[in-house]
Amino acid sequence: MKDFEVKEIIINITKRCPYFCSFCLLDAIPYIYDLRSTPKDEIPSTLWIRTLETLLNTSSKIENIDISGGDPLFYTYTRNLVKDLLEIVPHEVLSISTTGKNYQVKLRFLDEVDYKGEIELTVDTPPEIIDREREKYNESNYLFAKTLIERGYKVTIVTVLRKDTIIYLADLMNIIENLSPMQWAVIPYYAVGRGIDKDLAPTTNQLYGAYLSLVRFSQESGIPVKFQHSTYFLIKNYLLKHLNIKIPHVCEIPYQIGILPNGDVVFCPWGLNRGGKPFSWNKIGNIAEELIESLLKKRAKIIKENFEKEGFNFCRARTFIRNKSK
Repeated sequence: MKDFEVKEIIINITKRCPYFCSFCLLDAIPYIYDLRSTPKDEIPSTLWIRTLETLLNTSSKIENIDISGGDPLFYTYTRNLVKDLLEIVPHEVLSISTTGKNYQVKLRFLDEVDYKGEIELTVDTPPEIIDREREKYNESNYLFAKTLIERGYKVTIVTVLRKDTIIYLADLMNIIENLSPMQWAVIPYYAVGRGIDKDLAPTTNQLYGAYLSLVRFSQESGIPVKFQHSTYFLIKNYLLKHLNIKIPHVCEIPYQIGILPNGDVVFCPWGLNRGGKPFSWNKIGNIAEELIESLLKKRAKIIKENFEKEGFNFCRARTFIRNKSK
C-alpha cells in the first residue's frame, strides 16, 4: 500500500456565518449576531483541541490545517476556540478561511494573537459591483484583504468562477494584481447548495477561456494562480483538443481528512449533500462517538479496500453528478 498519511486537515469549526451564499455546500446557518457559547449542534472546543493534538502527534507529514466554517472569526465562541488552537498548532501550517464582515474586530483579534499563518478571503467581482450571489459584501472582503496584505499577512484570494464573475474577470484581474496576494485560488461554480441557480454555472467553453486568461495573468503578474483540481476535470477535453496537453486532476482524498461542526470525520470536506451532510461513501465516523485514533485506522482500511482500487477519482463535480443521477 502507498503512503497515504494525512497531509491536510480541513476543520469546519462552525456552521454559523453572517453571509448567505446560495451555493454554500456546507449549508451554513446565516446568523448575523454574535454568539458567545457553542451551539448544541456543534461539538465543544475541548473535543476540537484533543483531536488536533492527537492528529499532530500521529502524523509527521501534515502540511496544512485549514480552519473554516461558516465564519470561524465572526463569533466570540469561535474566536476563543481559534485562539486555543493557535497555541497548539504551528502557525506555518495553518490557514483560516473567513469573511470581511466586521473585519475591524477580526484585525484586532489577529493582532492580539500574533497570527503568522495564512488568511483566505473570497473576492468574486470588483468591489463596486453588487454581487448577485453575495450581495454587497465583496467590498468589505476587498477592504479586509487590502488591509491584511498591507500589514504583511499571507493572504490567499479565493474566487468562484461563475458566469457573472467571468464577465468581470479582466477587471478582477487588475484588482488582484493591485492587491498582490500570496496566491489566487480559483474554484469552478457548481449548481449545488441551498439555492441552485444553473444560470450562474459557466459553460465548459467559458471555463476554458477563463482558465487560459488566468494562466496568462499568472505568467505576466507573477502571482501564482491555483486551480481546484476539478477545474482540470471539467476542461480536460478542451486541454487535450486545443493544446494537446493532459493535466492530471488528482483528488486529495487519500491525503486529507475533513471534520464537520458536529464532529463528523470525512475523507472530502466537499463530498456533502444539499443538506450539508456527508454522502455515505464519504463519512468515516464521528469524533464525539469514537477516538480519532480508531477513525484514522478505519480511514486507512477503507482507502486500501475501496478508494485505492478506484484511483481516487472523486471531486466536487463528480460527487454532485454521481449522486444527482440516483
